[in-house]
Amino acid sequence: MKTAGGNTELKTTGARPRPDGTNVVTPIGEGALLRVQVLEIIQEVLSGTCPEQAEARARLRTHVEGNPGAPERAILKHLMTR
Repeated sequence: MKTAGGNTELKTTGARPRPDGTNVVTPIGEGALLRVQVLEIIQEVLSGTCPEQAEARARLRTHVEGNPGAPERAILKHLMTR
């Protein structure tokens, strides 16, 4: 991702401590970042308790179960169906 100054902004998973006390920052690619975001959205929706959204949770759960290992595909199919 480019910043306003034209530099590439690096997304990271956060700092991990090394044995010597310094931190190492692990970069993640855009694909991995998207997967993390999709998994967070799925978790948020499925953990909801609102009765009005029970049908949507059931549909999303069906898509997740039908697309093991492919949360991006599951959420895309969920968003494309009603």
